[in-house]
Amino acid sequence: FTYINVYGDAIKSLSMQSKKIIHYNLTFNGEIPIYTNLHSHRNGTYSGDVSGGITVIAGEITKKKFGRQEVIYPNSWSDISKDWQVYEKYLIEVNREIRDMFHLNDMKLPNKIVLVSPNWELNSYLSSDHLLIQHETLLNISSAVKEIPEVFIPALLWNYDQRTLSSYEQIFAFNDILSIYIRDKVKIKSPVSAPTSAEPPYSTQKIVEQFYKQFYDLSEKQQKEFLVLWYKEMSNVSDSWLKTVKLFQGFRERVK
Repeated sequence: FTYINVYGDAIKSLSMQSKKIIHYNLTFNGEIPIYTNLHSHRNGTYSGDVSGGITVIAGEITKKKFGRQEVIYPNSWSDISKDWQVYEKYLIEVNREIRDMFHLNDMKLPNKIVLVSPNWELNSYLSSDHLLIQHETLLNISSAVKEIPEVFIPALLWNYDQRTLSSYEQIFAFNDILSIYIRDKVKIKSPVSAPTSAEPPYSTQKIVEQFYKQFYDLSEKQQKEFLVLWYKEMSNVSDSWLKTVKLFQGFRERVK
């Protein structure tokens, strides 16, 4: 690949996505077919104005139209036509729940969705013209429904977040708890019933275990309110579980 003016001189290069509209030029030399959300020109050149970044996939892909939605996925997958309606239903519901919960008015689902399955990676990226979803290795798309909350949270809450965070340990715990909350809310069946990703230091394990227990003693409304508060305060508490527990105890006192 040869990238030309991917970032202008006045634009700071960041690891997270930017909502600033950026002009991209892409040149590809090779025989392998590629997909990109940029407009195609002759001689392997592509360009476009996009916020949130670009996607480039090399290899054989399939494109399917389902009403207004265009879905792009690898040829190696089985046909998604039979199961897409169920997958899309939960994708829409999860998007709506998270947007309403965190007041994300500008994070609507685009009409183009790109599905890929890198090895054991769960992530997603929402750009102005498409949504890229990375599921774990798939046999069929119906098996990925239970992953939708977990895979969609980064696109909506973290990949545009420009706050400085001291540690990602609490983000993993937050994502686990929020995923379980959203799965219950939209009634996605899943064997997962407790947070599993975060491993707090031994010195704070008992404190964190007590935090989990007390969190699940809250009502659904109170759980929602604290998750919103925790997300809002993450840059202030991410370096210490003790700070998060203090935040939680203050919240519990207020809602008694």
